[in-house]
Amino acid sequence: MRIIPAILESNIKEVQNKLTLIDGLAELIQIDIMDGKFVPQVSVKLKELANLKHKTDLEVHLMVKDPEKYFAQAEKLKVKRVFWHYEATGDVESVIRKAKKYSFKNGLAINPETPVEKIIDLLDQFAAVLFLGVHPGKQGQSFIPETVARIRQLRRLRPDLTIAVDGGVSEKTIKELKEAGVDDFIIGSALVKTNNPAEKYQFFQSLL
Repeated sequence: MRIIPAILESNIKEVQNKLTLIDGLAELIQIDIMDGKFVPQVSVKLKELANLKHKTDLEVHLMVKDPEKYFAQAEKLKVKRVFWHYEATGDVESVIRKAKKYSFKNGLAINPETPVEKIIDLLDQFAAVLFLGVHPGKQGQSFIPETVARIRQLRRLRPDLTIAVDGGVSEKTIKELKEAGVDDFIIGSALVKTNNPAEKYQFFQSLL
């Protein structure tokens, strides 16, 4: 089990500022990419990440339509894992085939309203599944409690799959999520918007 800090910003300077604060703490740092189409909000563009200074490996969470258009840039950036949304394409199998051409780990993200049954037959083709514990697009939202039951359901069906959760992970929810079977806890505002992210990171680690 691991904590993965997440950064969601529309300004690349702010991304760098937050990245500097948490660089070296975790095994991975996640950067959120939003296109204003899949979600109403717009973040930094994926290609802007090329000039970031960091020593920690990055992964990206693509909250975008047509995620396959971003894969070549993600490969250039040498990101370790790319999460893209089941709901973001009308042809999931086609996007899976395109993702397989690249070296990053392929991860599937699902919104709170998407039933686990819809994705279960696809999961042999993914390294991980990311449950959204909130509606995608904004940090700081309240956790949707039904997420826990959905995670438990998938863990029963796929005991060996890496399960991640993003959105609403806090000191109040992390223990229940751990017991439900989560491997990767992606934490945004509860970590990067605190006065001492390093201290907060260690606190979250202690809860696991």
